[in-house]
Amino acid sequence: MAITKEKKTGLLFLLGAGLLIVVAMLTAYFGISTLTKEEPILIANAEIKAGDPLTTDHFKLIKVPVGGIPSDAIRPDTNITGHIAVKDMNENEILRFPNVIDLENPNIPMLSSRLRALYTDDVLAETDDEELRNFRAAEIPIASITGMIDGMETGDRIAVISVFVDPETEEERAETIFDYVDVLQLKKPSEDNPGALILALTQKQTEALALARENGSFSVSLMAYGIEKPEGHPEVLSETYINRMEGEQSEDPLEPPTLNIPEDEEISEEEIDEDDNE
Repeated sequence: MAITKEKKTGLLFLLGAGLLIVVAMLTAYFGISTLTKEEPILIANAEIKAGDPLTTDHFKLIKVPVGGIPSDAIRPDTNITGHIAVKDMNENEILRFPNVIDLENPNIPMLSSRLRALYTDDVLAETDDEELRNFRAAEIPIASITGMIDGMETGDRIAVISVFVDPETEEERAETIFDYVDVLQLKKPSEDNPGALILALTQKQTEALALARENGSFSVSLMAYGIEKPEGHPEVLSETYINRMEGEQSEDPLEPPTLNIPEDEEISEEEIDEDDNE
């Protein structure tokens, strides 16, 4: 039985339509499979505050459909050592790149972020002293530093020495003001910038540095990598600046003068009258 031209055309149309339906079904199937496929992501174990240093202990792994993973999510195989949060994160919130910064990136302009990164859990556990828990950034102009070491970088620990002329003996002296201080940033000199060494200091160290600036120049020495500050180590080492700070604190211009009258000595009314007449 011969198949007419019209029947052949109809059969080819049905066959083509069937193939298109099969392709559409397969595309939909694989598309749905891809969207519903689950992959692991990191979410916060608890609330995280902006400025908190991040470790893997702050997060847990869960599996979610690929279609629900943001394009900027940080994958579990990413090393987050040296990262801190720049935004508050809620419990169970997905870890994403816009919420963190990498402190090992030398181009980060946020000195306060580098400063906050010093507050690791270990550091905070070592002391209840609010002074030691309250670092601030202070700078020493490179022009005032003698013997600057080539190769010094952000993250190094140094000792700072004050070089000055003793006003009593008129002899040049050098005293270590403090040591075990962290270099937050090294601004190298350029045509537009004289350069500076930016340090993480406590309040007392900042005050001692301010006094030392009036006296003369500085020298800095690099400390060995990995050597931790001994327990109970003084914040300020220089007796010169310790005495000056204590002297300035004891002199309060608003405090009225006191009369040093022995307790067992009484002033008679006649002596008071004589003083008034004079």
